[in-house]
Amino acid sequence: MKKGLLLLCLMHLILFLACKKEAEEPLAPAMNAQNQIDLLDELYTKEIAPTNLQLLNQYKFLQAAFEVYKADTNLINKQKLENQWKVTAITYTKAKVFNITPIKRVFYFSNMYTFPLSQSMILELETNYKNKSIVNVTTFANNKKGLALVEHLIFKQDSLYLYSGLFTATLNDLILNQNLLIELWETKVKQPFVSGQTIALNNGFGELINAFISIIEVSKKEEFDLPFGYYSEQKNELKANKSMFSKELYHAQFDYLNYLMNSYFYPFFLKEQQTDLIAELKNGFQRYLLSIKNIENKNFEFLQPSVPNMELNAIQNSVKEILKVLKLKVILNYNLLLAISDADGD
Repeated sequence: MKKGLLLLCLMHLILFLACKKEAEEPLAPAMNAQNQIDLLDELYTKEIAPTNLQLLNQYKFLQAAFEVYKADTNLINKQKLENQWKVTAITYTKAKVFNITPIKRVFYFSNMYTFPLSQSMILELETNYKNKSIVNVTTFANNKKGLALVEHLIFKQDSLYLYSGLFTATLNDLILNQNLLIELWETKVKQPFVSGQTIALNNGFGELINAFISIIEVSKKEEFDLPFGYYSEQKNELKANKSMFSKELYHAQFDYLNYLMNSYFYPFFLKEQQTDLIAELKNGFQRYLLSIKNIENKNFEFLQPSVPNMELNAIQNSVKEILKVLKLKVILNYNLLLAISDADGD
């Protein structure tokens, strides 16, 4: 009898201590469902849908600029064509910020811009595509078409007008992919995304946070780790190096992320009483913006990565700080699942 009573008391003690320990541990905040719906609805209405439409229009403007240049191949028209590629590329980097899982699965962004451009495609240009009026690029591998090919044709290929068929077909393919992306968002992704339903691993909020993490990691890899030999002595080409637009393209993406944080996510975190997240993310982005301004060269290629470079390290460290907050604070605070992305974010 005494043994039974002792055992019962011991069990109550263990249960009491377990409950006490659980009560003392800080719990992840429960996200306010209406706050989330308001955030996602506003993002879709004011950013995602307009940016997707803007990218479609930029492809059409690029196509029109080429037609003007083809009709009169003077220097001014060539410069207008070059500038239009740069504007289009920047718009693409903004649209790709919203590359959540249902969009990744169909590879529209990879179809539109995969870097680097295949060397075999460059070698084939003159023999296979010069003076050809009709070309079908739909079945081409991603690294043989898209904005990377358009960049090469505009900035590096002599007698661009002789590749009119290839250029026009590539732009038509870009327009096709962007139209399909817009349709996918409207018909299948928008409703579950905005309403807070689980789309893949996470709800819409979690999908966006993972998309931001992926885009930052991939950009860091493309613009720093591979070109400057952080992984090995063999250095890769810089993205948009043919247009000498690497730094501007990279910065535009971070600038847009910073804008999204200030305009949408910081007010959301304030509603959620997550002021520490605001402070830490602001600090990371401010450090990034300050460090990128210290590089005056037009292109990262002018940096000397073989010797210690304070400016380059400052950018790297600020990017790591932003990733740390997103992964260790936002993901954990809201009990989100962290997705693993591949080399190009798809």
